[in-house]
Amino acid sequence: MKTNKIVLSTLATASILFLAACSSTKKTASNAPVTEVHFTAADLEEGKLIMESSCKRCHKLYEPGSHTPKQWDKILPRMNKRAKLTPNHAAKVRGYILSLAKK
Repeated sequence: MKTNKIVLSTLATASILFLAACSSTKKTASNAPVTEVHFTAADLEEGKLIMESSCKRCHKLYEPGSHTPKQWDKILPRMNKRAKLTPNHAAKVRGYILSLAKK
């Protein structure tokens, strides 16, 4: 009886680990390089408006040109989470910022 419980527990654990390893990871638009996403002028303008309304609630607005794209890629995921931006809004903000980022 005790052996059956150990075997069942081991099988259950192995199944969970197998399913977790097989699950796919999906990148959100906010993590995709801006070169892979094509933004219209309207998208970039919307990104600017979202940034202005969301970000200034907590801190002063930084100029997009104040950081490089690599620096923004470290900053934006954390700020998107704090601002509770949807993936679509986060992508537009990212597109706007990276279109003007320091080269």
